[in-house]
Amino acid sequence: MKIFEGKNFLVVEDDEMLREIIRDMFESRGAKVTEAINGVVAFTLVLANRYDVVVSDVRMPGGDGITLAKKISELTSHKPLMFICSGFNDLSAERAHELQILKVFEKPFEAEYLIKEIAARLHV
Repeated sequence: MKIFEGKNFLVVEDDEMLREIIRDMFESRGAKVTEAINGVVAFTLVLANRYDVVVSDVRMPGGDGITLAKKISELTSHKPLMFICSGFNDLSAERAHELQILKVFEKPFEAEYLIKEIAARLHV
């Protein structure tokens, strides 16, 4: 059985190549992956679908990952687990905790570390 079998992931990244790499990494481990190019598109998808995990970039034109995390943290219905990937030091540990972001991965990140951390939070 693949580690993320039956899980729905949303990958939010404006860099198309990186988004595809992350998508392929999760799909090869069994996840169903939806993609979004920014936080605005992503939040619309979160409202319309049930995701287990959201992995988002921070800085994106048309809607950043921090605003997305804030909106997700304010939901009263199902909240997906939120992870952030950033090439910048955009987020303090305290702010990440306030926004219910479980882990901030610095770019470039190691794929296996990302997989391990998400799997641990999903208890798979």
